[in-house]
Amino acid sequence: MFIFGWGPRETLINSDAFDCPVCKKTTQRKHVRQRSWMSFFFIPILPISSSRDFIRCQACQSIIPIDSYLGQSNQPVRLSRQALVGMLCGLFSLLTFCIARISIPNAICAIALGHVALRDIRKNHPNVDGRSLAIAALGLGYPALILSSAIGLSSLLRPRQFAGNDLVEDSIGAIADPQGNPETFRASDSPNESFKNAEYQIASKRDQPAGRGNSPEAIEMAKLFSERIRELSDEVFTKGRKPLLQLSDGEYLTFCELHPDRVLFLVHVPSYRKFTSDAKKTLAQLSWLVAQSTTAGHFKGEAKLGVGLRGVLTYGDILLGTAPASTEDSVTAFRTGDKEDLLEFFKAKIATDSTVRDMSKTVPGLPSYSLPSSDPFEPQPTPPLESPARGDLSVTTPPAPVVPAPIVPAPEAAAPGRSKPSRSKPKIDFANKISVELSGAIENTSWGTTSIALSPDAKWLAAGKMDDKLALFEVATGKPIGEPYPLLQAGQVTAVAFSAQGDQLVAGGYSGKTFAWQVSPDGSLLNEQEFFRFDSEIVTLATSPKFGFFIGASRKGTVAWQPFGLQKSQPRLMQQFQKEVCAVWLPSSGDEAMATDGARWIRFSLRDGEVSESDDLGIKSANLACFSRSGKRLVIADFNTLHLTDLAQRTSRKSIKLPRGDMAYALKFHPQENWVAVGMRGKVALFDFDRAELIAYADAESVFYQKNIEFSSDGRSLAATSDSARDTIKIFRIGHSKLESTTSEEPQP
Repeated sequence: MFIFGWGPRETLINSDAFDCPVCKKTTQRKHVRQRSWMSFFFIPILPISSSRDFIRCQACQSIIPIDSYLGQSNQPVRLSRQALVGMLCGLFSLLTFCIARISIPNAICAIALGHVALRDIRKNHPNVDGRSLAIAALGLGYPALILSSAIGLSSLLRPRQFAGNDLVEDSIGAIADPQGNPETFRASDSPNESFKNAEYQIASKRDQPAGRGNSPEAIEMAKLFSERIRELSDEVFTKGRKPLLQLSDGEYLTFCELHPDRVLFLVHVPSYRKFTSDAKKTLAQLSWLVAQSTTAGHFKGEAKLGVGLRGVLTYGDILLGTAPASTEDSVTAFRTGDKEDLLEFFKAKIATDSTVRDMSKTVPGLPSYSLPSSDPFEPQPTPPLESPARGDLSVTTPPAPVVPAPIVPAPEAAAPGRSKPSRSKPKIDFANKISVELSGAIENTSWGTTSIALSPDAKWLAAGKMDDKLALFEVATGKPIGEPYPLLQAGQVTAVAFSAQGDQLVAGGYSGKTFAWQVSPDGSLLNEQEFFRFDSEIVTLATSPKFGFFIGASRKGTVAWQPFGLQKSQPRLMQQFQKEVCAVWLPSSGDEAMATDGARWIRFSLRDGEVSESDDLGIKSANLACFSRSGKRLVIADFNTLHLTDLAQRTSRKSIKLPRGDMAYALKFHPQENWVAVGMRGKVALFDFDRAELIAYADAESVFYQKNIEFSSDGRSLAATSDSARDTIKIFRIGHSKLESTTSEEPQP
């Protein structure tokens, strides 16, 4: 906090005996000179007024003007206004030296006024004061002029990536093809330099359009994003008085880094520092919606999508996820990331083929535009479908036999009279090695489902909802247990979990609050209790396999645990992560738990939160993670790759590339720990942990991403659903193996 102020400050000139004309006594007098000063943290810094001399009687404390005491009229000493204004101009020019067009004029004014003030002071001495201010104006103005001139000259001489909207050759960022074809672009040899160049592009308006990018197509996409987010922000946020200094002129300056398999929007948010925490959350959600709608349907398959929101100097929210495959797909959730994650979007190879769909299509809700016929994003004839081989396996054991991946056909052509293409469910062309049968379905007639949990006996299913409610269903019949339970204080219910005995249910939401209830024999919830609260969204909850307490983690990296039931006590907190915690684990014996954010794994004490073991997993862009029931195994998803780690022997790691076109949206270990379930689009895939191979698909008969999956405690039931409104919750029966060699530990029917 900075404290500025101003006030009078007195200086003693001399002191001697005199006859006071007020009290008529012979006493001590003090000759005092008073002047007003500007202070910083109560320390006088600059004089801001002329000086005034007077005599103060020490007996009666009377103040006698010096002119009346001396019996003569002296001209008062005045402060040079040129010196004061020059000093202020010099200070402002030095503070804004990085913006040449603002700093240079102020520096010139400071220098000119400083010299004029010195001449005036010498000519009218001693009636004019302010020599120190004039010298300060020169001392600030000359360095500011030199610095800002150097920066301005370097920016003029530096070959930029774009001049206006024209692509020009540059040693960093995207550059034109040597043959002169501007449609072929590539990344710089140094992603760091490309990233810095992109940040430079959105540092200030510079009389250019708000949209910038590494290609003409990227510029058009950035323009769309900037226009739409500005419209939405004007509607949602209250307009205030425009700041005096605003580098973006009130626009959302956007740089789009576009490649065939990824797209990134770097956004300069005007007056970002004035946003409250709630406003920043809302802006992050709006930005993700706009990024999804801007990129929907422009890529063949799914592509990585990122949004970075920043102010003048620092970043706020960094959002990472995937771009929708079509404009009909629902909006996918995002995860928060770090600044280092943005570098991945600048590591791309030359892209000469047309791997992105036509951008001249109209995106619903966004302004339409068209591109030249030579646009490399123009759709090409669809090649004949082939059966792609399963992804490569990086394992230390001999590779398993290749398993064919599912074929995802292209969307069918629109029927006559229809303006939108029909949505097709991903086709599964794979022979399961274990039996997976659809045993039931729970109709979801309300808002989307954000989290699910099965009771240990698979009798009840709890579903957290987007409309701030908690719903319970009977699995056997699919019927709801009463009306959905309102949790307005929790917000969206983002995590739910049953206790090991099934008699307790815990839930947490977007507001960071957690709650627990007793589950009666008929499935109703009793005796609600509120427990620990985070300052951000709860992302995962887990209950102890043996004891009566639970643990939770927040999006900002905080972990907390607390007993539930009658033995309620104060929670214990631990802050060991700087980003979202992907998974937590509680032991059945002992007092050491585990947690991971995908990049780092730790083991810590439940008594005091002290970390006893830590390991860098080396996965920077992880978005999902899950511990096995015993805590001996860990699986982490990195978009389209699974990283399998045996925590007992962490030197032995395996990786599985998901079938082409598929990405992981949910992870869950089978209770017997030999299988891993992965939520995908319209299906759930089962992988064998030991063999690192695909063994089965559970067809959810849906076109949406299965983001919520859960096993029953015996491993015989699997529940799966998306977060889309009215999407059915499917219950699958997991049976025995069709191939005896598939696994040595398999659940029996």
